[in-house]
Amino acid sequence: MTRGSVEEPDELDPRWYVVRSKPHKESFAGANLENQGFQVFLPKLLKTVRHARRTREVRAALFPRYLFVRLDLASGPWRAVMGTYGVSQLVTDGSLPIAAPRGLVESLIAAADPAGVVDLTRELRPGQAVELLSGPLAGQVGRLVALDGAGRARVLLELLGAEREISLPSSELAPTGGRA
Repeated sequence: MTRGSVEEPDELDPRWYVVRSKPHKESFAGANLENQGFQVFLPKLLKTVRHARRTREVRAALFPRYLFVRLDLASGPWRAVMGTYGVSQLVTDGSLPIAAPRGLVESLIAAADPAGVVDLTRELRPGQAVELLSGPLAGQVGRLVALDGAGRARVLLELLGAEREISLPSSELAPTGGRA
């Protein structure tokens, strides 16, 4: 979404728009929007959480604090979105909501399971540049060395002036589009 690339609303073409929720209230905001009759999509990912030597997988928002709502700006009551419990704001250019790029939400929906979980690991290939999504090394970019069948990945990272190989759950990686 780039500022200034706002398209004129098309009466016959409802589009997906971006809603910003209150912190950790994505699901709450989505449920309240659905109760008002809006079509909502909240993409999620499976995230490994470690606590007290136990690990478990939880569903977390793919885009923390953001979800998508399908609106027809010409005829729908889109301003009601902003007064919905759990919603912080509808992302706008100042006056009108900004539509998500055509095909983005549709491709996320196509890649998601019935619970809205998008499997990012399907796109992972050895040799590919990947970003670590969580943990102490979150945000670091490395090269994917291998994936095993048990949901783990080996990644080569530049740490402390040398290349080091680490092992972590593949659900904690996202492709960056380039080669590391």
